[in-house]
Amino acid sequence: NYIADTSFTAYLNFIDCSGCEYSDSIRISVSQIAHYTLDYSGGCTGNPIWFTVSPDSGDTIESVLFEFGDGSDEFVDTVDSAGNFIAVNIYGDNGQYMAYATVTTSSGCQSRDSILVRQITVTADIDADPLPVCLGSTINLDASVSVVEPTGVLIYKFFDAEGDTVY
Repeated sequence: NYIADTSFTAYLNFIDCSGCEYSDSIRISVSQIAHYTLDYSGGCTGNPIWFTVSPDSGDTIESVLFEFGDGSDEFVDTVDSAGNFIAVNIYGDNGQYMAYATVTTSSGCQSRDSILVRQITVTADIDADPLPVCLGSTINLDASVSVVEPTGVLIYKFFDAEGDTVY
């Protein structure tokens, strides 16, 4: 196994039973694999999730095959203005998905990385009593949230007309 960008020559020498000698050689270049960061943004079931492969400085990536873990994939060979490879997927079901990115460099070397994607559905309901509300009167707010697995941390916040948080 080679761990550095280098090249070497491999030689073959063969002598047959009559004493005849045969030889050949080949020059072999060892290329570096790409170094990059795999990330995603988004997360609610049924909404787009953006996957990003960001190459490290100096690495030349030609293409990325994104496999989303739900049976779909996307081949990307163009970059955005920041030099990142972007793919989009929409998961139809709640759950956890292992997504993969297979990166191919200009020399043909490949490396693969994975990231765990969690898809959740949250439903929220809020009621006010009494309605209508008169200036100076008290209002009771009743809120509930339902989370479909996987579970997470929920934060309740109420906002006034100016957008300030009131609990």
